[in-house]
Amino acid sequence: MEPREDQTIILDHGTIAVMGPSATTVEPAAARAIDLAGSTVTPGLVGMHEHLFYPWGVTSGRTAGSLEY
Repeated sequence: MEPREDQTIILDHGTIAVMGPSATTVEPAAARAIDLAGSTVTPGLVGMHEHLFYPWGVTSGRTAGSLEY
């Protein structure tokens, strides 16, 4: 999918319910708005395969696995 400018994303309990151009996408009356103008939003990506286990603390990365002895 190509990047899109000036979009509104509406979440419902952590799931994308609606996404569309900000000029035509209607926000629910009770919605909490977060202005992310100038930001990039990439929903749905979770790093679960990074091989970054350093027991001596040299990185802020977290491993999805465990340390095997």
